[in-house]
Amino acid sequence: MILWEQTRELAACKVAIAGDYLPAGSLQPRDAATCQAMAEQARVLFEDADVGIANLESPVDVAGLPAPPNGGLGATLAAPEETLHYLKALRVQAVGLANNHIFDYGLAGFERTRAALARNGLVPLGCGRTLSHPPEVFVWESPTGVRVGFWAAANISAVPATATKAGTDAANLERGKIALAAMSEQRAQCCIALLHAGLERTNYPEPADVEMMDALAHAGFAVVAACHSHRISGHKLIKTQHGHAACFYGLGSISSGMMYSPLEREGIAAVIGLNGRGEVVRISANPVWLSDSGWGVAPGPEQAQTTGQRFLTVSRHIEDGSFRQRFHDDISKGLFRGQFRDIRAAFRQAGLQGIVQKFSRLRLRHLSRAIHAVSAK
Repeated sequence: MILWEQTRELAACKVAIAGDYLPAGSLQPRDAATCQAMAEQARVLFEDADVGIANLESPVDVAGLPAPPNGGLGATLAAPEETLHYLKALRVQAVGLANNHIFDYGLAGFERTRAALARNGLVPLGCGRTLSHPPEVFVWESPTGVRVGFWAAANISAVPATATKAGTDAANLERGKIALAAMSEQRAQCCIALLHAGLERTNYPEPADVEMMDALAHAGFAVVAACHSHRISGHKLIKTQHGHAACFYGLGSISSGMMYSPLEREGIAAVIGLNGRGEVVRISANPVWLSDSGWGVAPGPEQAQTTGQRFLTVSRHIEDGSFRQRFHDDISKGLFRGQFRDIRAAFRQAGLQGIVQKFSRLRLRHLSRAIHAVSAK
């Protein structure tokens, strides 16, 4: 599904941006050969892209490590190293680790995951530094000489980085500008941000995330994409002083072994065409369907139309601003029930200390959501 195209120029290279890859839970099979075979079913969605980025929503190679209590932050995830062959087969090279599961097995699990990625020729991004250090970035060069920079960050995280403590990088305009400067020093011509942002149980992005992502596009990112809700959201095409930019506010998943709603079977694979100067000349959004096994495949015509229509409808609501009320309407239906469920899980896992940890992670934005939900009734 082509969203925008500059017909006067052909793409010198193509970059794919996918959402969550969650190789845990019920996702089978797990060995390298069959992971590569599963990737073949999704390859058409990537349009033979030269390079890609995706979010790895699970630690890998953590067998034998104890899982610390997660304070009611959902299931503890783990996957074998062989599942990384799925990403390699799709030509994904930059892998975002800035998410709420990368520390499911503590610092040791994170370090094992980074080491496994390195052994497989993949570049981990978005986790392991303090905010006193510059963000971790990766600049890839195409055979035609186009240089593409990648940055990953999160505002949904169990262990967010601080000035003195390493964790997941912060998804905000300030850190984005520092990342842009770091990529500029490495002569990146096109910069892409993959953020772990959004809220579960809705296809609509959080208004504060929309503002932040749009600001990153105006600051110089050609593509700003988000995942975490495990559902697709919409997009916006932005004309900035740097050229054309695209914001994808929710890509859903490319493959996942954990789904709680039929809507979580829908995903979007974004493919960006760049000319020889690194300028965006083509933007497409290809619907993904997560089969009964959880592996992403190209949907049939009817399902592709349904997913594409939902994506475009949410995009219109983002453009006209009506998404704000729709977002608050969605989350108000399950906000308090979800928080109560998480607090109860935290108590079962770690007693009163677990509840304290849970409340320590509640941001002012959670309070704002609750106030808005009540006042809107």
